[in-house]
Amino acid sequence: MSLAERAAALLVPKPFQEFLPYVSPSALRVVHKDKVLGLALEIAARTVKSPSTEDWKPIELAFRASGSKIRIDSQSGTGFKSISEGDRTRAGELLLELYFHLIHQPTPLELDLRPTHFSFHSVEKTLVWNPSRLRHIRTPEFQSRVIDLYRGFFFDDAKAAARGLELYRWETTPKPGYDERMEKLLRIHFGDARSKPVLFEISHFKETFHLIFEEAIESRTRFHPELTFLGTTLTGLYMSLEQLAVPLDVRAAYLRATGGQS
Repeated sequence: MSLAERAAALLVPKPFQEFLPYVSPSALRVVHKDKVLGLALEIAARTVKSPSTEDWKPIELAFRASGSKIRIDSQSGTGFKSISEGDRTRAGELLLELYFHLIHQPTPLELDLRPTHFSFHSVEKTLVWNPSRLRHIRTPEFQSRVIDLYRGFFFDDAKAAARGLELYRWETTPKPGYDERMEKLLRIHFGDARSKPVLFEISHFKETFHLIFEEAIESRTRFHPELTFLGTTLTGLYMSLEQLAVPLDVRAAYLRATGGQS
């Protein structure tokens, strides 16, 4: 990390600093720094306020409508280290469903999905979630483009994928062929999620995103500012899924959370 990058890292608000070890130093070179820092300060300022239970009503309704056995609870989570392999698989499926519900529902984007915010009720086979105060209120355009990115991947929808890919060259003009190269790297990041269960490892997350950042640097482009905070959510999700240490059917979780919408 260069001196300038170290200085920029020192400006990161405290609630985000615990995530820095999981972020490639190259990330700082592909963001609109002023915009990202401004959003981070807004998010950090909101953490001092007690969250409203009203924020989560739409997602609780979505849980019930899809049959997702996820319960919101204010008690601290215990993680997943002491549950059986079968329960770990079920917990992982529900975690993925939770993530895709967060992507699609008109709720704040929860930024901290680390294991300390979860536990699993082995009798009820229910994922118990204690949301943090670290949350981002997304712009509708950003949310719709992220939805398109996943739709493009899971349904081979080229138009949706192209709209989602624009998040990775926001307000910039990259070198020719960038979209094709970035799509290929994102498919490496997603892995075999469309066709077979995936074993989640934070090392894969870091390595593939480092390649994505390096491509953006080489192509002289910048990411949409809100992608930084989706990355925070994904970091915590990967940490939780890695702790479960079981292969998981990502496509099935996506279809359950979205009702199979194409």
